[in-house]
Amino acid sequence: MLPGKAAVFLLLLCSVVCVHQVNSDELVCTEKQKEAILSKCEHILTRGSFAIIKPRKGSECCVKVRDVPHIDMNCIVKLLTCQEGMEYVGTRILKLQHDCS
Repeated sequence: MLPGKAAVFLLLLCSVVCVHQVNSDELVCTEKQKEAILSKCEHILTRGSFAIIKPRKGSECCVKVRDVPHIDMNCIVKLLTCQEGMEYVGTRILKLQHDCS
């Protein structure tokens, strides 16, 4: 894909992902829980890390994941801002549900 097309694709993707409004009353997770997971699991979740790392169940990352009711990582993904959506890999966040339970 040409660099220009890739940039347009990323902008389109971000605009589509960020169009929906999330009503926090409907969510079981909090912004604070999202921030804790992004902070403690950053080395696993960022787009720059190409290695697939499975966190240890006793790690701080997994402790923060288990703090979310029902270990609902889909809820955490819904709270991502456009910028966070471009920085972190949503499928890796979802995978934490399995890796940490």
